[in-house]
Amino acid sequence: SALSYSNDLPVPTQVQYPESYGIIPEPFSRITPEQNETVVGSSYGVSEVMPEQSPIVSWHHHHQQQQHQHHNHHHHHQQQQQQQQQQQQQQQTQHDHSVGSTGESSNNNRRRPILQEPPVWVPDHAAPRCMACGAAFTMVRRRHHCRNCGKVFCAQCSQHAVPLPHYGIWKAVRVCNICFLYYVTFTTESTNPS
Repeated sequence: SALSYSNDLPVPTQVQYPESYGIIPEPFSRITPEQNETVVGSSYGVSEVMPEQSPIVSWHHHHQQQQHQHHNHHHHHQQQQQQQQQQQQQQQTQHDHSVGSTGESSNNNRRRPILQEPPVWVPDHAAPRCMACGAAFTMVRRRHHCRNCGKVFCAQCSQHAVPLPHYGIWKAVRVCNICFLYYVTFTTESTNPS
């Protein structure tokens, strides 16, 4: 069966990893056409963009820079652009702090993944039963949060572990069986041309 090979995956312990405290990952998503114009590479369903320090500049960006140099009398427009750049730098700084465990420095010129912001986990007190099979949680049947969707499941319904690179989680973490099936389908579809 399709799930028989999954027994080879290590089942994570009940240790919560720092990158998953109090968050719920959202479902996997593909990059939109608007985002795609800044994309320079892709692996494992995670798209990457060139950092601001990179000497490689898109034609669109280069053309905009030339227009701004020739039209310096548009002071208001330049102020708006500076504000946008400051916001982008602040977002990048926040991103660097949240992805610090990947070992990337904010000063290097390596490609950076576009990460999704994971939502908040379903609180334990709001989940008296497994959200897949409906089994009541007890001292023996423990709660487990899926790191991809954040819902609460019993061990039987969350027996897989996979990395979640779209959230900056590179080691295998617990996911529910539904998210695991979607993950396998998503990564298979994105890596194998049809």
